[in-house]
Amino acid sequence: MTEQLHDPRGVYRKLSATVSQRVAKMALADIAKAVGKSDSTACRVRDGEQGITIMECCALLYAAGLKVVDADAKVVDASIYDAACAITAKAMADPEIAQLLLGAK
Repeated sequence: MTEQLHDPRGVYRKLSATVSQRVAKMALADIAKAVGKSDSTACRVRDGEQGITIMECCALLYAAGLKVVDADAKVVDASIYDAACAITAKAMADPEIAQLLLGAK
């Protein structure tokens, strides 16, 4: 959230670049299918020459493998999250460590 307050345009540029790069890697037919438009219209959408609705934008983000999260959310890669879960599960299996982590001692 702090990042947005200090330089919202920088955040917008970063978001735009991420979406643009991901959509540029998509086949035109996949873009057209996601937004429910013809290939020629999808080409104009991809090139920024034609706008789309919010619902179409959400469909395009999903098709591109992206998702929207709250600005103040902390997001980590799935592999890092899975590793943290495994470490925590192993630590919590030991009653002594679990008590230390939970502040019970």
